[in-house]
Amino acid sequence: MTGIMINTASIVGAGFIGSLFGKKIDVRYREGTMTALGLVALTIGIGTIAQVFPLIKKPLIFIISLSLGSLLGEWINLEGSIKKFTEKKRGSGMEGLLTCIFLFSLGSMSILGPIQSALNNDNTLLIANAILSGVASFFFASTFGKIISFSAFPLLIIQGSIFFLAKMFSNFITDSFLIEITLLGGIFILVSGLNILKISNIRSLNLLPSLLFPVIFSLFGWL
Repeated sequence: MTGIMINTASIVGAGFIGSLFGKKIDVRYREGTMTALGLVALTIGIGTIAQVFPLIKKPLIFIISLSLGSLLGEWINLEGSIKKFTEKKRGSGMEGLLTCIFLFSLGSMSILGPIQSALNNDNTLLIANAILSGVASFFFASTFGKIISFSAFPLLIIQGSIFFLAKMFSNFITDSFLIEITLLGGIFILVSGLNILKISNIRSLNLLPSLLFPVIFSLFGWL
C-alpha cells in the first residue's frame, strides 16, 4: 500500500499548492495549460487504446461492457447526481474534477500499478504515476481550485480495492481481464481529454459502470 499512499498524497499536496498559487497565474497561461493537459489526456488515452486493443481476443466483451455500462450509468445518472452535490457543496470545477478522477484513477498505470504491487511487491508503476499525477494535479488546481484534491479519494478507493482484490484472487487474474479493464480505462481518459478540450460534452462519469461487466464476465469464465 506504500505506493498507493504516495500517489494519493502527491495529488492532495500538489492540488492544494496549485490552488494557492493558481490566482497568481495569468488566465492566458492557465488556459494554455488546460489545453496542454487536455492534449496529454487525449494522448494517454489513444496510446493506451492503441497498446492494448490489438491484444483483445474477444472484442464482443468490450463492446457489451461499454454499451451496457453506459446504459446503466445513464439510468443511475451518476454524473448528474455527483454534479449537483459537488456544485452545491464546492462550487464549480466539476469538469476538472471528473477529468482528474479518470486521468488519475483509470489509466493503465493506475490499474496495473496496484496489481504489480500486490503480486510482486513492486511499486515502480505507482511511483511513476504519483509523479505524473502530482504535476497534473498542480496545474488542474491552478484553474479549478482545491476541488481537484478530492480526486485523490476515488483513486485511493479504486487502487486500494484493486490491491486487496489482487491479493485475494491472485490465482484468478487473467491477462484477458487486465486487457479489457485497461482498454476501458484508456477510453475513459480519451473521453476526458475530448471534454476538457471542449471537442465533446460526453457524460463521462456515466460510463464508469462499464468496469463492472469485465468482472462479471471473468467470474463466469467468459474471459
